[in-house]
Amino acid sequence: MTNVYRKPGEVEKEEKQPFPLEKILTVSPRDYCESVGKKLSDYEMRGVHCLFNNRDETRQVYRAFAEKVPLIAEVIVGYTIVAAHHWEYVIGTALIPRYPEQEIELPDTGGPVPI
Repeated sequence: MTNVYRKPGEVEKEEKQPFPLEKILTVSPRDYCESVGKKLSDYEMRGVHCLFNNRDETRQVYRAFAEKVPLIAEVIVGYTIVAAHHWEYVIGTALIPRYPEQEIELPDTGGPVPI
């Protein structure tokens, strides 16, 4: 009989999957809520921020931003890229469904950029 269990060294580490790009939208929070038939009060809003050197590849910018999004977010709205000199500031708002019966600890999403 063979051993079906793997030892700790044989198990591959799961790579963290970034937030799906198709759920990163430029529409306003109200427009999104209207399109899905919900109220804005059904969500907690959390800002997501990333600062990049604009020499970075576009694919890296999207992936790095997507990795900052809380996994419990339903969607990102208000996605915007602000470019100035040698930097790009990428911002959006995560809409996180409210569940009144449970308190969820939200991760750090990049916060304000120090000047």
